[in-house]
Amino acid sequence: MIAIIGVLIALLLPAVQAAREAARKTQCSNRMKQMGLAIHNFHDSLSGIPPAQVADFRRSTMWGLLYPFMEETALYERIVDPSPWSTGGYVTINSWWNSVLKKEERQAFGAFTGYQCPSRRSGYSANDYATDNNDNSDATNAAGPQGDYAFICSNATGNWWGMDVNGTRSPFRTSIYALASSAGKNITWQPRDTFAWVSDGLSNQFFIGEKHIPLNRVGICPNAAYSSGNAANTRNMGECCYLRNGASRTTSAARTFASYESYAVSGLTQYAINAYPICRPNDYSEDNVPTHTAYHSAYRSIGFGSYHPGICQMLLGDGSVRGVAVTTPTRILQAYSFVSDGEQAVLP
Repeated sequence: MIAIIGVLIALLLPAVQAAREAARKTQCSNRMKQMGLAIHNFHDSLSGIPPAQVADFRRSTMWGLLYPFMEETALYERIVDPSPWSTGGYVTINSWWNSVLKKEERQAFGAFTGYQCPSRRSGYSANDYATDNNDNSDATNAAGPQGDYAFICSNATGNWWGMDVNGTRSPFRTSIYALASSAGKNITWQPRDTFAWVSDGLSNQFFIGEKHIPLNRVGICPNAAYSSGNAANTRNMGECCYLRNGASRTTSAARTFASYESYAVSGLTQYAINAYPICRPNDYSEDNVPTHTAYHSAYRSIGFGSYHPGICQMLLGDGSVRGVAVTTPTRILQAYSFVSDGEQAVLP
């Protein structure tokens, strides 16, 4: 009898695990739909798409600007507060997190689950371990809340895939802004683009996706200056604070399926639009990867990918969520990354 019970439990366990994962995937999809609704409500209220970031690398990303539309006005108000900053609020650098916020305020940011996928994490999640007030533009040790989603940022022109306004061909670009003229006053800004910027159509455009974080690296932020020669730091950058973009290669808030890059090969500068596939959970979870391969590989931490078996969930501009197969050709992923390439690709 005991043996029979053991066999039945062994047979039932995979089914139970599959049911739990199905529930987690549904919850993840519902959270992404809430993000889509928040983006549309933002657009209706402020007449534009939420900007990738308010201004320079020290300012809040789109994720902070969406807080009021995700029923988290209190968190938004802690970003807006201009009192410590002569240049006018929306600052999310380490010294703001380490010194300005009270302990309970930091806990409130880290406890917000709206930007968390339940298949990857639950409960409090934040980089509380930035050992100094290093506020450099690459923000590889950015202190603050951690999450599981990234907005699309793809470049068709200009080197690399950062927040360059002219090179970006994805929905989210830096806002139009003016810094405060004196202490105690706030920065003024407005969205740069409306939905008309997405000329291929909202139903043909990725807005947000689950970002790739390799197995065993959840919660790890390198807390070190960026170095192209340090592959481990580069891959870990995706688990720093999602409230910061950095000036170039920080990948906590945004990811790409396609980027225009220049790099040297045999002493000659090469230029190309690189396309990146959807990552599997174990892609680049190891440490002994050749530096050059890790730096230029499709499986670096600039990619999208989830812990859901076989798919990565993506939010489209029309507010729908699709489970996109990890085997989807990069040509299709690239087409859904650019707002105005005119290519009518079809997701499998």
